Amino acid sequence: MKRNVKLTISINLELDQGVTRDELQATLAVATSSHAIDGIAIDTRTFEIVALHDPSGVLTLKPWIEPILADFGQAASVWSIEDVLDICPSLTRDEALLVLRSVTDPYDCNSGIQRFSFTDAIENLLGIDTE
Repeated sequence: MKRNVKLTISINLELDQGVTRDELQATLAVATSSHAIDGIAIDTRTFEIVALHDPSGVLTLKPWIEPILADFGQAASVWSIEDVLDICPSLTRDEALLVLRSVTDPYDCNSGIQRFSFTDAIENLLGIDTE
C-alpha cells in the first residue's frame, strides 16, 4: 500500500546570475526525480517552490505558507521586518528583527499581536519613543 506525503525542506543553492525562477523549479524537479530511493517516487508534477530568498532580489518569492499550514489544519498571520520598520523607520533591519522576535516568541494567544505590541517592544527593548 502506498501513501502520498509532502516534504518541505530548505536548502542553499549557488546559482548562475541568469537563472530564472521557472528554470530553477524545472531543474529541481528533474534533479529530485533522478535521485530515486527504493520505495520513494517523487511526483514532479506537484513540485512547487513555496519560498525563495535571493539576497540580490532577482528570484525572491515571499513565503507562500498557506498550503503548508493547510495540510496541518492551521492558519497564520504573518508579520515582517517591514511591518516593524513602518512603525519606526529609523531602526536597522537587525533591530527590527529583534523587535519582531520579541513580540512573536513567546506568542500569547489571549492578546494576539497588534501594532501596539511592536511599539511597546521598540520602547522597552530599544528605549526609542515611537510617538
